[in-house]
Amino acid sequence: MVKARPGVAEEPRQARWMARRATREALVSWTLGYLEETAALLVSELVGNAVRHARAGAMALELRLETSDDRLRIEVHDADPRPPRPRTPAELDESGFGFVLVQALADGWGVRERLAAKPYGSN
Repeated sequence: MVKARPGVAEEPRQARWMARRATREALVSWTLGYLEETAALLVSELVGNAVRHARAGAMALELRLETSDDRLRIEVHDADPRPPRPRTPAELDESGFGFVLVQALADGWGVRERLAAKPYGSN
């Protein structure tokens, strides 16, 4: 198992960019570059959801990437105690497609509770 974490974002909008960059760098260093585009998209959606829906003052995020054989596990932990609530967007909605995308691209996804934070994850 290998883990990678990006640095600290000065502003919430930097979190997605930093998470994508850390994901790309980790995958290249682990010779898993073939997963780079899909993983960067998944990370961007998971981090974006955490930033967008977190309560004020609950902006601490942690990105964890773990590899085992040819599998990649992506976890985004945040300090908001509320679980994510996926929805089915209407055809003309401009937002709400993040979890639809995660469900389509990942082999599976779920939520685990932690003492201080919860992860949004996919693998």
